[in-house]
Amino acid sequence: MFRDKEKRGELESCMDHIQKLWTDFYHNIYKKNYKYAVELWEPKTRRVFLKNIRNFRRKQNMWKKVEYIGTTTQEYIIIRYTSPKGIIAKMALAFNRHHSGEKSLCGKILNYFHECGKKIRGKGYGYFFSICGILIKRFDMEIKEFRDTEVIKRYSIIQEGEKKYLGWSYSKSIILSEAEVYEIYEFDTFIFHSAVNYSAHISMLKKLDLYVKSLLDNIKSSTPKINIYFHAKMNTMDTGIPKAFFVAPGSNDICIYNNRVSLNILKHELHHSFIYSTTLSWPPLFFREGYAESYETNKKGEDFILNNKFPFMFLLKDQLFFDYTEYPPIVAGVLVRYLIKEFGVERFYSVYRYANDMSINESLKLEYGFSFFELIKRVKIDLRNIEN
Repeated sequence: MFRDKEKRGELESCMDHIQKLWTDFYHNIYKKNYKYAVELWEPKTRRVFLKNIRNFRRKQNMWKKVEYIGTTTQEYIIIRYTSPKGIIAKMALAFNRHHSGEKSLCGKILNYFHECGKKIRGKGYGYFFSICGILIKRFDMEIKEFRDTEVIKRYSIIQEGEKKYLGWSYSKSIILSEAEVYEIYEFDTFIFHSAVNYSAHISMLKKLDLYVKSLLDNIKSSTPKINIYFHAKMNTMDTGIPKAFFVAPGSNDICIYNNRVSLNILKHELHHSFIYSTTLSWPPLFFREGYAESYETNKKGEDFILNNKFPFMFLLKDQLFFDYTEYPPIVAGVLVRYLIKEFGVERFYSVYRYANDMSINESLKLEYGFSFFELIKRVKIDLRNIEN
């Protein structure tokens, strides 16, 4: 009995400490005392998300109320955000309510512009169309954030020496679901964890295993087995998962939140996974998406390069890279494929390592001696020579 009381007292003391920690944290954010609103990510993910600290803090300011709910046995703290504030949050909420059947003039107007924007985006690939696509994509991201007046998020507690910090744990909070039970399919180069029976698709996974072996031979690297998590049961509107497929930075695990999995998609994600495990770098999207697409020949991408219809400068900025289409990664893939073909994969891995701390132009000039737009000219000449 005494021991139970002692444990309960320790737990209550810990909960009080966490409550105070969280309260101090978000009060400092609301007061814009960012110097004292200290947050750290777990060691594997902190470097990756260091550039997103400003965005992380901005998200906290888009909610009027923040409530601490509790802490799990794995030291995740559960936080409830209520009552979105700001015009963007209110617009996203009105749009969501319109689609759930609660009609309003604001929701109707937003829905009209959203539908028009999607139609405009699909009619061309120049600057105007890409800008429309970027605006729509940003709005769609906000829609997922404010799908309700109440959102629950999970954070982790990080211990560094004698101090404890609050941090958003990307890999722990999204990859592993405590409620999931996985069937295990193990191969020489990866382990496929499936929330549903996947035995009917073993032949596809065998092809993927052979492909990975050839990839490892090309890059002359030995890496640990990759974990691929297939969260088919979590593919619902309620989860609010922002992406269908992604590699979790730091953990090097692949997550799938889509009921359909193709061989090419898995190849794409495995490229992300292996180059990260080899370089431990997370450079701009041009290098990341370009490498993931570089081993696949795509005529659409080559046509865009030759016709010069795509706004190439959008590839230089991560916030502009995805314009609501699949073409930016394809175009980046054509450019990176040229670099690998002409100068070898080892040199690309070299530029990939330090590109995280430089602009794309600086990285290319340092490794190859030419700029991004000079690279485009080289690729155009190369493609014309191949056609002739």
